[in-house]
Amino acid sequence: MRNPNNRSKLVWSALKKTFHYRGRACRREFLSLIFTINALIFMLYLIGAALSMTADKISMDASHEYSRIIESMSGEDIDNSTEAKRAGKEFMAAFEKRRPFETAVSYIILLAISIYALSILPLLSSAARRAHDVGHSGWLLLIPFMNIFLLLAPGMKEENRFGPNPRTSCHLPEAIKTPTSKTHIRGL
Repeated sequence: MRNPNNRSKLVWSALKKTFHYRGRACRREFLSLIFTINALIFMLYLIGAALSMTADKISMDASHEYSRIIESMSGEDIDNSTEAKRAGKEFMAAFEKRRPFETAVSYIILLAISIYALSILPLLSSAARRAHDVGHSGWLLLIPFMNIFLLLAPGMKEENRFGPNPRTSCHLPEAIKTPTSKTHIRGL
C-alpha cells in the first residue's frame, strides 16, 4: 500500500514547481496533481448539489402547500380569503428561506471556477515536465488529447536531454534517498 503522505508531498512538489517548465515529472506526480484537483472540484460539486436539492425541496414543499390550499377554495373565495393570503405569505417566506442556499451554491460555483483557473498553470507545467519525462518537448501539449498519452506512457528510465530520471524522488522513501541519513538501508 502506498503512503498517502507521499501523494501530498508530490502534489505540493508539483505546486511549488508551477513556474518551472524545465526538468522532468514522474507519472505519479502528474496523476497526483490531476487527481487532487479533480477530487476537490468533485467534492465542491457534491456540496453544491446537496444545497441546491435542499433549496428545491423547500420551494417544492411550499408550492405543494400553496396549491393544496388554493385548490380547496372556490374561485370567488380566493380573492378575499385570509387563508389564501396566509398561504401566499408562507409561499413567499419559503422562497426567502431558499435564498441562503442559493447564495451558498453561487459561492461554491465561484470557488470551483477559481480553483480551475488557479490550477491551469500548475497543470501545464506538470504536463510539460511529464512530456519531458517521456522524451518529448512540452509543445506536444498543443496536440488534443495528449494528456491521455502522458498518463499512459512510461517515462524514460535513463537520463535524457531534459534531466535525470525523476522516479527516484517519486517512489522511494526519504530514508532510502539520502545515503548520509542514519536510517540508510544497506545494499540500496
